[in-house]
Amino acid sequence: MFRKLLPFIFLCFSASLVAQKTVKEFFNEDWKQCDSAVASYYRMIAYDDKGVPVGVVRDYFISGELQWEGRFSFLDKYDSYNSKHEGECTWYYKNGKKQTSTYYQNGIRSGTSKGWYENGTRSYESSYKQGQLNGVYVSWYESGLLQAFAYYENGEIIGPDAYNCDEFGECGATEKYNFFPPKISKKKKGIEDFMNMFDFNNYGSDYGYYSCKGDVKDFTENVPSEKLKTTYKEEGLILAASKEPGIKTVFKPLNYSELLVITTKITHVKGDATAKSGFVFAYQDDKNYHSFIIDKDGNYEVGQYIDGAYTELSKGVAYAGSDYDYDYYDYGETKKKTGKNEKYYELFFMSYKDTIQCFVGYTPIYKTASFTGTGSSIGYKVAANSTIKIKELMVTRKIDAPFVSADIDAKTMKNKAWKSTGSGFVVSTDGYIVTNHHVVDGANEIEVDLVRDGNVISYQCEVILKDEKSDLAVIKIKDETFINFKSIPYTIQTKLEEVGTNVYALGYPFAMSTLGNELKYTEGSINARTGMDGNILAYQVSAPVQPGNSGGPLLDYDGNVIGVINSKLFYADNVAFAVKANYILNLLYLLPKYPDYPVTTTLKGKSASDQVTILREYVPLIKVR
Repeated sequence: MFRKLLPFIFLCFSASLVAQKTVKEFFNEDWKQCDSAVASYYRMIAYDDKGVPVGVVRDYFISGELQWEGRFSFLDKYDSYNSKHEGECTWYYKNGKKQTSTYYQNGIRSGTSKGWYENGTRSYESSYKQGQLNGVYVSWYESGLLQAFAYYENGEIIGPDAYNCDEFGECGATEKYNFFPPKISKKKKGIEDFMNMFDFNNYGSDYGYYSCKGDVKDFTENVPSEKLKTTYKEEGLILAASKEPGIKTVFKPLNYSELLVITTKITHVKGDATAKSGFVFAYQDDKNYHSFIIDKDGNYEVGQYIDGAYTELSKGVAYAGSDYDYDYYDYGETKKKTGKNEKYYELFFMSYKDTIQCFVGYTPIYKTASFTGTGSSIGYKVAANSTIKIKELMVTRKIDAPFVSADIDAKTMKNKAWKSTGSGFVVSTDGYIVTNHHVVDGANEIEVDLVRDGNVISYQCEVILKDEKSDLAVIKIKDETFINFKSIPYTIQTKLEEVGTNVYALGYPFAMSTLGNELKYTEGSINARTGMDGNILAYQVSAPVQPGNSGGPLLDYDGNVIGVINSKLFYADNVAFAVKANYILNLLYLLPKYPDYPVTTTLKGKSASDQVTILREYVPLIKVR
């Protein structure tokens, strides 16, 4: 029987070989199929009997070096830009080193994307979900220094930090308010897929990969004192004044003694030819600010108001730029003009170490090394009976870069971006957490890591209450994914503990550096009922603690929280201090809703190891930036 089946098996195998025969195809520089005599690349590819690509496809430089390898979910033999990649695809330099490695789902980026320079050092790493940036984006110069860093969710930068650095290690964070967003044309089929082949860093800052997205509400929501009508449209932010001039401000504190760069584009829509409108900076109130204004014909004026008295600082004439209302970009073609040619003025402001400079375009018009501004806000001033349109505003501030390196992975990079860490403990089932004031003081963003059902989950938090004197703070989880705790296993002990009571502390010392982010246990005893210099707010304890333990609970072995670790004595071994628990209750009484913390503990009678196992879910790592 087996011998009778052999011819059939052989015929099927032969048919399979014929159906999946590998062929060699040639392409020119534009990836159009061509004759081998004029080819720049060739492809080794196998097709099934229906002409569908099978298995891994490999492209080569005409000289024989591997140029690309990967799979296709769809292949257009006549126009490669319409083809759709699938799975991991890798591009190579001619020297054999990797250039880019990216994951695709049906032609759309979905997964990790990495790039390298020709010498093999990394150029970028990013993460995508259904074509949108989702996770850490980071790029480096060839020297290994940071070039750009941001964290995305669904294509949008989240958190306050996005960085752009020069080749000397100086970094700035840029907030970009795009009032004139271009639309990508869908006229040419497949153009989006072609753009997906590359990463943003190939195109530079025009794509805004390092820019924090500004909140348009900062401009469109008026306050009673602002005498302007504000309208946001796709072609720009429209500001209109009636019979009186008006000022539109953004109340965002800026430091003029550090590097600060502000650029904006203004078009005059309506008003008298001599009416001057423009930019205001160092704004304190309507009687104290600097103005940088210009009329339709380019007559500019820089001045200062002090208690309502105006002083002219500089004036002259500048040239305008011109712009069209572009509708879209198309690969290989120029921008499409769909509107009238508009004249605009690009106002450019820079300050550094109290030196202020103003430009129109690239023309310097004013400079002073003795800046006397008192305010910290920026905004726009519109002349009476005038209307202006703002197309763009960018604010760049000098900032310390996060710890990122070309030899660590994206998850580690995200962790290193946090400026500091501390500890805390949950005091209510709906997510109130107690920690130290100094852990969260000055934070722009707070995230906690909690163990839920054996998995570490991160939640965004906000500060609810702070008490600098007792060094205590209450934060609350503000995250849609958070599910309330069923109960809290410990209580807060109000009774003053005796000297000699055995205690233990829980926390996350050096969590983002040397010791890792596993909860740490350390034991000791109460040495004194007062803290440093006889401070009655604190206990002195012998439990050895380190930076990162701050805000963590101090417990007795009956499972009662008796204090909050807040400091240690660095010149003495095993001397630490903890804020007494009754001060925690004083702070909780100030909350709008008193938290439902338990009055009894379920930890009593359990061993120390069992208590710590239970407490892992209630003692979070707190990350701050």
